[in-house]
Amino acid sequence: SMRTQLRDASARLVALLERHGLKATHTPLFAWVRCADAARLQDGLARRAVWVRRFDVVPGLRFGLPADERAWERLDRALREALTTDDTL
Repeated sequence: SMRTQLRDASARLVALLERHGLKATHTPLFAWVRCADAARLQDGLARRAVWVRRFDVVPGLRFGLPADERAWERLDRALREALTTDDTL
């Protein structure tokens, strides 16, 4: 049953990222998106209490599975805001 839960959560994460225009590759535990502006997006998400891992050699971000429904909602909101707002100081 855990494999099924992880598969479903992974598919949900990919769908969420794609709704925000981010094409994702994934495993059952993580999703990765290539993102030329990875540092800016990582910063925008961090300002909204969403932690992602940034990769610089091939610019991108790795997203883990949100822990609960509240975290899913926070990720959705943070992506919407970070992708539409210029947070640079």
